[in-house]
Amino acid sequence: MLSFLRRIRHSLVTSGNTGRYLAYAVGEVALVVIGILIALQINNWTEDKKERKWEQYYLDRLTRDLNGDLDEFEVTLERNYNRILIGNHLLNQLGESDYMKYFWPQWVGQAMFEKFPSQDSLTKILPLQNQWRMLARKPRTFTARSTSYEEMLSSGRFETIRSDSLREALSEYYWRIDDVSQQQAVLLKSNESYLAVLSEQKLPIVLKDDMTDLKSLLKDQESYKAAMIKLMSNLWFTELLYYWSVKPNAEKLVDRIEQYQKEAF
Repeated sequence: MLSFLRRIRHSLVTSGNTGRYLAYAVGEVALVVIGILIALQINNWTEDKKERKWEQYYLDRLTRDLNGDLDEFEVTLERNYNRILIGNHLLNQLGESDYMKYFWPQWVGQAMFEKFPSQDSLTKILPLQNQWRMLARKPRTFTARSTSYEEMLSSGRFETIRSDSLREALSEYYWRIDDVSQQQAVLLKSNESYLAVLSEQKLPIVLKDDMTDLKSLLKDQESYKAAMIKLMSNLWFTELLYYWSVKPNAEKLVDRIEQYQKEAF
């Protein structure tokens, strides 16, 4: 092709026809420019295709992370809620009123915990020794799966998500996660002193079947009750943090990512 163009150029130069040579020169420049533009377009298309693959890859990973968070929410909510029920049951044994009514503000309702075991079903299957151990154990904490999000930020791939609103929603979610983690750390720290009080009130290693009177087993009932109420309050506040501040956002994000993928790919 190039040799063919060179022959034409040489023929025009030797013929002395300046007008035809200038026209040829303009055409050759135009041909080169068009070739460059086509090459750039192909390169841009190739790069865009790569970016879309990265976008799809990270959206899939983010969805898996968020679904993992939702599974972890359920486990954490249920285990800490069970501890609250056990604590309420033990307080009842110590002659205290039903503290659950203080942990059920009317604006919350019980719908979010209806699928979990009831207090009666828990206390029937768990002997007193196990109830005691469950309450005195360190509470379960939630840890978000943020690897994909952090990797996107550090690698500069976060901008591959073309939707501004989706990027903002992701940023807000992980900001909330960080905020909840900080509050969770504060609650865990304050729980240490309450757990220490519960641990000091050691029950016998083996309880007789008829040994169900908690009052007769405690050294200091008042300290135990106060520590238990504080611990239950912290556990309940943690439940609300998970349920109201984080869980709905994770559910909405999963739906938004799924909808975006349907529309964008």
